[in-house]
Amino acid sequence: MTTDDHQQDKSDQADESQVGFQQAMKYGQDLANIYRRERARREELEIAHQLLSAVIASAPDGLVVLDEDFVIQQANPAFARIVERPVGDAVGHRIDEVLFADALLPALEHVARHMVSPFQAELLVTRPVKRSLLVNIARLEARRTQGWVVLLHDQSERQRLEYQKIEFMNIAAHELRTPLTTVIGYGEMLLSEITEAAPSDPETCTNFTEIIINAAYRLKSTLDEILEFTEVSQGGLRTHEVTEFKLGDLVDDIFSELASAAAGKEVELICRCPASLEMCASGALVRTAIYQLVLNGINFNRPGGYVLVEAEAAGDRAHIKVSDNGIGIPQMDLERIFQPFYQVEEHSVRRIGGLGLGLSIVGHTVKQLGGEIDVETTLEKGTTITIDLPLRSPRE
Repeated sequence: MTTDDHQQDKSDQADESQVGFQQAMKYGQDLANIYRRERARREELEIAHQLLSAVIASAPDGLVVLDEDFVIQQANPAFARIVERPVGDAVGHRIDEVLFADALLPALEHVARHMVSPFQAELLVTRPVKRSLLVNIARLEARRTQGWVVLLHDQSERQRLEYQKIEFMNIAAHELRTPLTTVIGYGEMLLSEITEAAPSDPETCTNFTEIIINAAYRLKSTLDEILEFTEVSQGGLRTHEVTEFKLGDLVDDIFSELASAAAGKEVELICRCPASLEMCASGALVRTAIYQLVLNGINFNRPGGYVLVEAEAAGDRAHIKVSDNGIGIPQMDLERIFQPFYQVEEHSVRRIGGLGLGLSIVGHTVKQLGGEIDVETTLEKGTTITIDLPLRSPRE
């Protein structure tokens, strides 16, 4: 090898070394870039994890994450308050070992078996503190993690306030009914005395007395409506005996009781129920539902209008339609008409009296009878409300 060849070889080696160095530098830079991106991604994930943890921890409702065997993997402080134990004591246990509700495990097994997600149910926790919970269960599926997310909303306070409201109305109605009975009784006696005594201006005295009595009866009707609502809301009418009766006879009795109200509004009452249609159910509940629907049809009608009650048997069900050609209901209000105290017209301008409890009473009674309600209505043309009831209810 000549000197020139030797120098060329050294030059080639230097070039290769330089190329290797540059490649190593490039690899190093790439690794550094990858490291920076990975670190940034991990920081973003950490921030997201911290945010999610903060949201879960501050959530007012109880939240737990379960694995496939319903073992608690994660829980928030709200859940710890519900079960009256620290979060650390709950994690690692099956949820039914921590949350004592008889319907909990069947609900979870139903969700797991049928893969129903999301699923909602109401639970009554029996200990350590009695609570009513609304439970929402959703499926959790990731690459390596599968299980369930359970959200627990405490309804106890809402139900307590609801009970207090109903109890207040119950007490108020009973307290007012006693003096009202006295006013009505003595008013009727006074009217009788005035008529027999033949005073100098009997017409005026009679009119005044009739005004007193009519006002008292109106107030009594309002109180009766409140009492009926509180009874039905608390399932008080459920204990009425299941008997056999002819639906047409029951409707005729209702028409007789409401004849005066219909005459005052100039509304015709029509019954088209087959004489052979018999039911075996709580007559008190069926009567309450139809009575309120007919009364509603009278109140929200016009002179010359009608309220029609039709019925037919279809299999083991009775389809009862109560129709009127009154003022109708706006479509946007249909979802709210069965709420207690809800009225379409504002209180300050409404033309129809009452508390707005009639349809709410209907809703409760039909539910207790195991039935369904359907409403068809057109403004200024009328409303048809159909209640679908079992022909025969099990005897208690």
